[in-house]
Amino acid sequence: MDSQRFDVTAKLSESDWQKIDKLDYSRQQQVIRPMLQALLRERFQLEARHEPKELMVYALVTAKGGAKLRAAGEPKPPQPPDFGERPLLMTIDQKDISVGMLAEALTEQLGRTVVDQTGLAGRYDISFGVPVPPDSSGDEVEPAIFRALQDQLGLKLESRKAVVDTIVIERMEQPSPN
Repeated sequence: MDSQRFDVTAKLSESDWQKIDKLDYSRQQQVIRPMLQALLRERFQLEARHEPKELMVYALVTAKGGAKLRAAGEPKPPQPPDFGERPLLMTIDQKDISVGMLAEALTEQLGRTVVDQTGLAGRYDISFGVPVPPDSSGDEVEPAIFRALQDQLGLKLESRKAVVDTIVIERMEQPSPN
């Protein structure tokens, strides 16, 4: 699976896209994911199952001093710190998202499952930036993200074991043509 790449073309009707385009990101995913799963089953003969598994994860928790999140729709506070000419390693600038959606974005960036354990149930406008560390070696990337989360959002990541839903691929074939 790591050595072969495929371009799969799939199209939605214009009317279906117009309906989906009006939804927020979370609701779009709720509609698009089942469509994508059906496409993979059909084109790749994919057979998979869900299995709970204990893994090392990052727990997203509230830092000492409390969360510094802005409720969705509140007036925008002063901009995050100015990092000058330093390029940004990561930015998130999303409106009306849950902390769970932030955890999903962090999962993609960190390559390890991030589990929301903040207990924060609201929706937020999140603006967050992580500058590239002066020593841009791989050893400094995660600590830079951790520091920025705590400084800018009042959240922190803790390494823990947790049971998470994993997908086990039982069968997969070469795809059928587009």
